Amino acid sequence: MNPIRVLIVDDSAAVRRTLRTLISEDPELEVAGVAANGRIALAMIEQSVPALVTLDLEMPEMDGLVALEHPRYSYPRLPVIIFSSTTERGAAATLEALSRGATDYVTKPSGLFGPGEALHSIRRQLLPKIKTLCKTESFLPSSLRARTEHRKSQ
Repeated sequence: MNPIRVLIVDDSAAVRRTLRTLISEDPELEVAGVAANGRIALAMIEQSVPALVTLDLEMPEMDGLVALEHPRYSYPRLPVIIFSSTTERGAAATLEALSRGATDYVTKPSGLFGPGEALHSIRRQLLPKIKTLCKTESFLPSSLRARTEHRKSQ
């Protein structure tokens, strides 16, 4: 079985690096790409052919809420997991993200966690959701599904 391709979208280089490492360590997952804001992520979706997007809400240039509105028209069934600290302290932002098409959310570990605990928390909460949401590739538009099949055959 091919690994699940994940596009990581976060303005924090440390968070992008952490998620890249955790996803790369899991044989069922693969990093499709990383983006520092929503505008970059939208440009990367067609190229990177992700099976799922992790998306921060608070980013410069184009935040997660604005970015959520764009791929919904071209890729209405592409799963998006909000991975943000605002999911806890900004429940309204989380509800807004879900109403704009986010599939699920995971709260970033807060300062109460040490580095080891934070990694464990992400492994325990985020990675299983990615796998559950990507049990099938049927959410991909036919053009992306064809490109994915082409990559598999190479």
